[in-house]
Amino acid sequence: MTLSLAYAAGVGGAGVSGAGAAYSGGSEPASLVVLNSADKGANIVLSNGDLTATNSVNATFHSVRTTASPITSGVRYWEIVLGSTAAADNIYYVGIATAAFVLTGVPGGDAECFAWRLGTNPPALRYNGGGSTGNVGVQGTSGDVIGLLFDRSNKTLTAWQNSTSLGNIFTTAGHMDSIAGAWEPFVCVNGAGGVAKSVTARFANSSWSYPSRASNGQQW
Repeated sequence: MTLSLAYAAGVGGAGVSGAGAAYSGGSEPASLVVLNSADKGANIVLSNGDLTATNSVNATFHSVRTTASPITSGVRYWEIVLGSTAAADNIYYVGIATAAFVLTGVPGGDAECFAWRLGTNPPALRYNGGGSTGNVGVQGTSGDVIGLLFDRSNKTLTAWQNSTSLGNIFTTAGHMDSIAGAWEPFVCVNGAGGVAKSVTARFANSSWSYPSRASNGQQW
């Protein structure tokens, strides 16, 4: 099972300008940012130039952050393309986290991340401190494109499931409106059943399926 993550800066980054055409598959574009081999759970195995993360250890939720600079202002957009979700316990968490987020537990259990659960189980949100806001969107299926737009300045995380906008998914007072400091994207892979499950990160702006959502199309 594969989950693809396309990630780039919406505004304020350096690099390629212009949104470009929607990604149509094929070889991975060159990337200036990769998954961080020094900032991951022990059960995450990186390959493919540190763009693919795999977890095959039963009953473990391990995460990985990126080599991108943490976000302290401005807007960032990235996408997640779901692979097959037919098998039991195909669960992934995606969202934003601080440098203090624990990479070896279920996301949302501490005060250092905002996470959206996708996969076999119903979709749900977990916010910092271990609470849950309930379901958002519908259960993911193979080929779904999940878009996330983090506006650090206005403290919102807007989500899309394919072409459907879900709006700011963390809206309750006291949740994201209270964040401070620097944040960055993360992905958590569940190794349930001891079956290898992988994520492939795409950071180049040419990877996006919906490039127009990032206003300047700039790449980190």
